[in-house]
Amino acid sequence: DLVIDQGSDTFTVSYSASYVGPEGSRLDFRATIEGSADGQLVFDVSALPESDFETNRCGFCILHPIAGLAGSQVTVEHTDGSMVETKLPDLIDPWQPFKDLRAITHEVRPGVTAECRMEGDAFEMEDQRNWSDASYKTYVRPLALPWPYMLPAGEMLRQTISLRVSGDGKVPAAAATAEPIRVELGEAGPALPDIGVIIYPDEVETALANLPTLSALGPQQLMFHYDPTRGHGLDALQSYARLAAAYPVKT
Repeated sequence: DLVIDQGSDTFTVSYSASYVGPEGSRLDFRATIEGSADGQLVFDVSALPESDFETNRCGFCILHPIAGLAGSQVTVEHTDGSMVETKLPDLIDPWQPFKDLRAITHEVRPGVTAECRMEGDAFEMEDQRNWSDASYKTYVRPLALPWPYMLPAGEMLRQTISLRVSGDGKVPAAAATAEPIRVELGEAGPALPDIGVIIYPDEVETALANLPTLSALGPQQLMFHYDPTRGHGLDALQSYARLAAAYPVKT
């Protein structure tokens, strides 16, 4: 169900797809991508659950690069319409730098700006460098809300992401410096924090059967995920104790 239309200064891509969840639950959606020569790209998705559909997250994720943007000035529009002039984190931010997002605007190069507008839900941003990824991720369904959650049967869900690039593209970029890049080794800095591996109850037996691989990986911490609301009980704690004894590190 893929349709592609291309004009002299526009294009449109549309398609349909479905997700099938446990016990036969189903979510159908229709997506449309439209681009135009005036610098606008729009990605629109409408989703309709045939039955109650359980999900941890249903919506768009937008990645802004770290390179060239870290510490730069941005304009943030919140869901209540308020506007804030602020900056993207330069150093790694352990918390969400922006919440209740409707749009974020930044300079791409001198004289050129990009506005990313997110409609259909409240979005928020996290610093993906916390997980060694080189991006800021803007996602839907705030983490403060409970998850997983249910999409009710027959209730339409629609989200639209619009990217608009505007300004004078003829403004020349800053000339590259001709100075050579010099790298010098200095004194050793602080030790990196411990690296850990998260283990779920259904992964314990696999970990026990592959202790040499776990040792080669060398995590300094094992993080055991325990959630009674997901059916984890005494047997999960006992299996974690066996793994902690077999691989004695911080837990």
